[in-house]
Parts: sequence; C-alpha cells; structure tokens
Amino acid sequence: MTKEEMTTMIKTMLGFPTVPLYTTDEQIHQCINTAILTCKDHMQVYRYKSYGVSRSKQGEILPVYGYSVDLSDLDFTVVTEVFRGDNISPFLFDDFYLLNYASRGIPSSLALAIGAFSQAEALINRSWKVIGKKLFLDKFYSSITIEFVPRIIGLDDIDDDSWISWIQRYATALTKEVEASIMGKFIVDSNPFKPDTDRLLSEAASEKASLLEEIKDRGYLKIVRT
Repeated sequence: MTKEEMTTMIKTMLGFPTVPLYTTDEQIHQCINTAILTCKDHMQVYRYKSYGVSRSKQGEILPVYGYSVDLSDLDFTVVTEVFRGDNISPFLFDDFYLLNYASRGIPSSLALAIGAFSQAEALINRSWKVIGKKLFLDKFYSSITIEFVPRIIGLDDIDDDSWISWIQRYATALTKEVEASIMGKFIVDSNPFKPDTDRLLSEAASEKASLLEEIKDRGYLKIVRT
C-alpha cells in the first residue's frame, strides 16, 4: 500500500467528502510517518545486500579478522546475519526441518536433510563483527550477502497486512488529533453545526492507548552481534 492510498482510506474513514476535513494530505502523511516510527521497533523488517570482500588493512582491527567489507553506502540500524555468496535465502537453516527429515530414516528424506545441511553451510555464524560502518570476517569469501535492519522504514517496505492495518488505525487516531486542533482554533457564532473537538480528542486518546497496548508484547527478540 502506498502512502497516498492510505491517506485516501483515512480521509474516507473520517467521513470525507461528506464531512469536510481541515487536515491536509501532507499532514496525514506526517501522521502515517509517526505511526511507522511508533511501531518500527516491534516489526520484523529485514533487507539483503551483497558485497565483494577485500583484505583488511594492517592494524585495522584484531588480527583474527583478516578481511573486511565497507558498508558506508548502507543506511542500517544493525546487521543481523551474514551469508556466503550472493544466492541465498534467509530460511536456509531450519533445525526443525533437518531433524524432522533426518529422524525418519528414509533415504529420500535423509538426502533432503543432507542437502539442507549443505545449504546451511552458507551461513557464517561465528566469524564476523561489525564496527561502525565496517564488517570484518575471519575467513575469505569472494562475496557475501548481509541481512540488515534498515534505519528508515517506509510504508512500501512493510509487507505484513496486520502491521499495515495497525499503522492505518494509529495514523487515523493521530489525524483526529490534528483535525480537532485545527477546528478548535475557530469560533463558530452563526453556524448551526458546532465542531465536536472534545469527542475527537477523546476518541484519539482512547484509540492510541489501545493500539499501543496491542503491540506492547508483539514481535520477538533477535540476538545479533554488536
């Protein structure tokens, strides 16, 4: 979903065009950005990029790490995993998959388990370290693929429908606050319709509290090196 599509949905949910809205599309965009920032740390958004590997400069780091990759072009929060080569899948290493097939004792299933284990060797589990914008390796690989968490997450980076729904609902609550704030600056003397800013603010506060409680324990802790 694009930001423009979500903006249209939020306006529709608030009664537009039947009910006039004072909040602009740009202000709703900012509400969407705020909603993304609010739930960002609970989401599982990973990206992948491949690099060539070069030898580290003398004295650049501890001798055990003889090879390095420059990540200065990458805007990331943390590197979560490193794989050999540029043809990888984040789901190569699945303990349950290996145990399930290997324990059956059937030749074809065992062959599948061996194949999966061979693929799992593409993982580099204890031989890399990130310092600043440099990734260091203790072994040489002609190329690697890193899994990382991007520092900035956009709406188009999120492919989980439940999170899209959460962001839309939270952004709607924020838009109600903005709308109430704008309407509260006007005094209506002759108009028979009076803006109900108190109701909008009350709804927004209640919805935000409920949504924050909804994601409080959502997501999981992924252990990474620092």
